[in-house]
Amino acid sequence: MSAAVAIARIGYRQVLGLKRVIGLGLLAALPAVAYFLASTSSSQQAAYRLFIEITVGLLLFQVIPVISLIIAVSALGDEKRQDTLSFLVLRPLPRVVIVAAKLVAAWLGAFTVSAIGTGLMAIALGINAGVWS
Repeated sequence: MSAAVAIARIGYRQVLGLKRVIGLGLLAALPAVAYFLASTSSSQQAAYRLFIEITVGLLLFQVIPVISLIIAVSALGDEKRQDTLSFLVLRPLPRVVIVAAKLVAAWLGAFTVSAIGTGLMAIALGINAGVWS
């Protein structure tokens, strides 16, 4: 296994700590809960329109960027906070490789947590609209 892959794997596990996943997962679930509560007594067309509005307005433009920022900042911030950044930088690797591996780990972590909210939005649409296709 190359050093970049090892750094990315460890970074992925670091950015997806239990407390962080629970907190950001609850944040990602908020648009689904809001949609479910707002569309319980709506017609099917109104439920679809509300789904698009909440998905675009709340999930894509507000929740996912916040999740991405928190995880991206913690990718290298955790290394500094735990005093392991000096050990990582002393390895005979170009710093670009280290940063790229951490970037990939942060991207995968943000994608994983954002997928929670997206999946819950799809489930809420299926329950309220009654159509799963």
